[in-house]
Amino acid sequence: MVSAYSLISTEPGKTAEVFQKVKSIEGVKKAECVTGPYDIVARVEVDSPEKFTKVVFGDIRSIAGVTSTTTLIVTELYGENAVQKRRVKIGGKMIPITRLVNVEKLFKLLDKYARFRPSFGSASTLGARGAR
Repeated sequence: MVSAYSLISTEPGKTAEVFQKVKSIEGVKKAECVTGPYDIVARVEVDSPEKFTKVVFGDIRSIAGVTSTTTLIVTELYGENAVQKRRVKIGGKMIPITRLVNVEKLFKLLDKYARFRPSFGSASTLGARGAR
């Protein structure tokens, strides 16, 4: 199971239209309009990294009016050794992340499907903690 929050920014005047489309996407369990630097927060829950990639990068990001997304993957800690510091190669750069096993599969999948690859300028997308 992959669970995440997708923080969505929209073009001015497009929030209501984007919101209706996001709510109708399979895998989006809840979506709400918010104030602040983002316009919509969507809770995504799917059963595989492949479906997660499709929902976030194929469905949400392809909606007309979406200007950017930041995705925060939900993790569960089961013990001292459950979380490991790792680096993954994204867009030709080594990015340090905190990960669980399924997240590593997700990043490998993202590298495989370059057409869905987002801009990782801040490395904050998909729960990465940023370059150190």
